[in-house]
Amino acid sequence: MPSDTIARDLRDEAAANFTSAFPEVDPLRGTPAGRQAEMSEEIRACLDLAIDIDRRLSEVGVPPCSVLNMNPFTLRPDGTVFENGFEIEGAPFPKDFEEALANEKNRVFRFPSEIGLLEGVYKRAIPYRRTILRRYRFSIADRGGAMFIPREHVPSALARECEQQLYAFGGVVSYVGDVAPQDPRAATWKHFDNLNEKRTHEAVMERLKSAFTRMVSNMESLVRIANTSYRAPNRIGFNDVNEAHRRAAMYLHQIGKLAQKPDWIEISRDEASIADPCPVCKKEGAVGAVLCANCGYVWDPAQAYLLGMIEAENNSLRRLKPQVLDELGLDPELSMVDEKGNRKKHASKKGKKQATPDSE
Repeated sequence: MPSDTIARDLRDEAAANFTSAFPEVDPLRGTPAGRQAEMSEEIRACLDLAIDIDRRLSEVGVPPCSVLNMNPFTLRPDGTVFENGFEIEGAPFPKDFEEALANEKNRVFRFPSEIGLLEGVYKRAIPYRRTILRRYRFSIADRGGAMFIPREHVPSALARECEQQLYAFGGVVSYVGDVAPQDPRAATWKHFDNLNEKRTHEAVMERLKSAFTRMVSNMESLVRIANTSYRAPNRIGFNDVNEAHRRAAMYLHQIGKLAQKPDWIEISRDEASIADPCPVCKKEGAVGAVLCANCGYVWDPAQAYLLGMIEAENNSLRRLKPQVLDELGLDPELSMVDEKGNRKKHASKKGKKQATPDSE
């Protein structure tokens, strides 16, 4: 049975999850005076069930489960039960971990106990971070007809759901228990579907190796996508390259899967010369383009006019400063902006149509 402290923590966790779904009630800390009469019969019935579930689980206790993540970035499973900031934190980079271990031996630094090294899954030790799930969470099922049923999700169900959702990322393994994977007791990892069936140490290692292989494959895919976008004409698509792509490339380089770091790994969006998206159609354009290839929006009215791509009556020219219009041989009074580029207060309503392709 759990201690009083753990039982209290479990009740607090259940209360937080229940009240996030039903903010008008406070199920496990007592209902404020006068609020009971305000509740509907359906809410009171749901409340009673939630209190009964909490009491039962607090009495019998729930076995803890671990979710192990080898990825160097945080992963966030989907679903209402995983709301309120639920996440699986990422592992440190291999070289960072090795440097920290060296410092730890000199008593300069100490890693938290949930971080460690896996031996035997690759030719070098692989760092991991372990998230231990000790508390259950509530979600609310809508049965229709104003009927709501509280559903408890114990750590084993949460851990299994995490691994299933994040399977494609690789690097994620879950198991019943709160021991580290290198602990001899890890050989007693159990199947979620049959808690009486124990796994051998060999089966545990094969599962870890499989997860690591999938993680490396996913990282290689991320790097290929980023390489293709970076090398494409005008680097179209590179705007979608994010921190996950960069951390994947850094990780592969550190474990020897990439001979050298890609050029784009530390290049910002501006340094990569990526065009801003079109303000009308939101499509990513080409750097230096005069017109949007998708909707015809005029990026550079002066250049478009000089190239004969638009006529003098085109509303996009009204975005130019009076001096620029004068240099083009056009009436400076047509401008909707002053010499500083600020919109004139007396700009006509006609000029407001310039933001749409039809008015161009």
